[in-house]
Amino acid sequence: DQSRPLRKQQVDHVQKLLDKCESIHNLLKSKINTFKEYEQKFKKQLEKQNQLQEQEQELEKQKQKDLELVKQQQQQEKAKQMNLDELWKKLTLHPKFQISE
Repeated sequence: DQSRPLRKQQVDHVQKLLDKCESIHNLLKSKINTFKEYEQKFKKQLEKQNQLQEQEQELEKQKQKDLELVKQQQQQEKAKQMNLDELWKKLTLHPKFQISE
């Protein structure tokens, strides 16, 4: 008969421990879910950042191509001008076009 109160105390104690364990378990589940949400947000942010970097790299490549094209056009214009200058020089030095005094 004396063992009954002791047994009741043990059962109560074990029940309290189980309740604490369940509470801790639920808290951990909540923290894990919060962590997963943060992880998803981080992955999305990282993905956006990577896309932006790729876009910047593409823009830089296009800029380099455009600069090359401009350089080529400038060289072509310079060559045309040199050819025109050369032609003008030849033309003005040609005997048919010499102005006699």
